[in-house]
Amino acid sequence: MIRKNHQLVDSAVSPVVGVMLMLVVTIIIAAVVSAFAGGITSETKKAPNVQIKATYSQSRGMTMENLGPDTIATYPTTVWTRLSESFGQTEKSVWQINKTFIINDPDLKWVGQYNSTLSKGAWFQSNGMSGVKSWAPGEVMYIMPPYHLCNNTQVGLTSITSYAYNYTGNLNKEFWLELKTNDGKVFVKTKVRIEP
Repeated sequence: MIRKNHQLVDSAVSPVVGVMLMLVVTIIIAAVVSAFAGGITSETKKAPNVQIKATYSQSRGMTMENLGPDTIATYPTTVWTRLSESFGQTEKSVWQINKTFIINDPDLKWVGQYNSTLSKGAWFQSNGMSGVKSWAPGEVMYIMPPYHLCNNTQVGLTSITSYAYNYTGNLNKEFWLELKTNDGKVFVKTKVRIEP
């Protein structure tokens, strides 16, 4: 404090502190805005917005139709089946479907062995390359016989198991068909009735 004519002058302290506080607040706000605009926060890719319809026949295989509105990229998508409540207390029974069995043409019968013509119709080619890249609205994907049987779609079960989809005692029961992102998040699921 400076004395002028025997009076204390402290008016300079308050404006300096006020300006410093405004500067600090402005810098913090600028840093937060910059962090969000610059992508410091984790950016997650949105899962597709879709609905699917599926059928399962013990004799004809399985069909899955993308009802849209989005196209599904097949490479980062996994397909799972889960027993529904119609099977009893079995909600934890879940199986991932091998993507080499999922094809875009019902006339492709030979999957699982590398064949340049047939394997291109599969989501994942048996030689390790990606096949069908996307699944557009209105398109139907297939799992044709014999690849729809439990030893392929429910690995670890046999056809005589009461939880197998192709077990005749399970006609008219239902299971869940789920599509997941490669980080395991379900982005669409539908119930599928087991038909003859």
